[in-house]
Amino acid sequence: MAAKANNLPDSEVVPSAVREVTSILRAAHDIHPTHPRIAYLCVCGAAEECLSADPFLRGNGVLLFAFRLKRWTETNDETLGDGKLRPSDVRDIQSFYLEYYQKNIHALFKFIEDYRHFEGWGPAPMPLWPTPMDGFKALRTLSVRADRAELLTYACGIALPLYKVVEHLSKDEQLPPEILEAHNEVKRLAEIFRPYMIYPSDPYSDDHFIWRIPEIRAVKNALRGKFYPSSNTQGDNNSENTEIIGNNPADTPVGINWRPMIEIISLLLISFFVICLFQLLTRSRS
Repeated sequence: MAAKANNLPDSEVVPSAVREVTSILRAAHDIHPTHPRIAYLCVCGAAEECLSADPFLRGNGVLLFAFRLKRWTETNDETLGDGKLRPSDVRDIQSFYLEYYQKNIHALFKFIEDYRHFEGWGPAPMPLWPTPMDGFKALRTLSVRADRAELLTYACGIALPLYKVVEHLSKDEQLPPEILEAHNEVKRLAEIFRPYMIYPSDPYSDDHFIWRIPEIRAVKNALRGKFYPSSNTQGDNNSENTEIIGNNPADTPVGINWRPMIEIISLLLISFFVICLFQLLTRSRS
């Protein structure tokens, strides 16, 4: 996100040697409208992350970038004006992280677990602190379950760099156990709810709108092996020498991992069908 009226450093102009700083600056841009002091602390954490990723500042453009971050923290401190942290800043960033986890991640995941499908409602603009019923409006687009899964994916992408800021600013003291537990849960959910380009891969988005397209659903079912028999046909004299791949992993030949190949073919075929549908819709409108 480019720097706008909030005067935050540009999150998209970061040297490749310290690309980890990009996610922290994006989190700062996301948080700034409602919590400007926390966004300032995120920039301070980005400066610390820059030194941690490249301690000697030898990367291309890293020295100038680190100097600009340090200069920004000194000239944009709205409290003391000297760019130094207040004694309460560590406590504030820890409290904010726990609050963000409880309201943006824990509440959303509990809602997804409790309500598998909520027919007749779709997504609406969400506040920073969504409650399970926030953002509902009468619009038949996405199901609430798939919509909340996307919001949870985005929230995990903010919570992970936010924890890095907590870590850097709390380096002189031990982190509370509730923060460590929350971070472990965020890492677990981030492995499940991952960003996607065409279709979601998490098990909680099975009612996503893309699966309502019959062609996409047919390709998905076919590539998952639902048309293969789960066991060898009995009575076949050549069954002992025939390998049949079924839904059971035990049916897969030993030493061959078919899953990456199937996922790549699935992505290519679904991309092909999406492009074809888009071209048909474009031609029909013209």
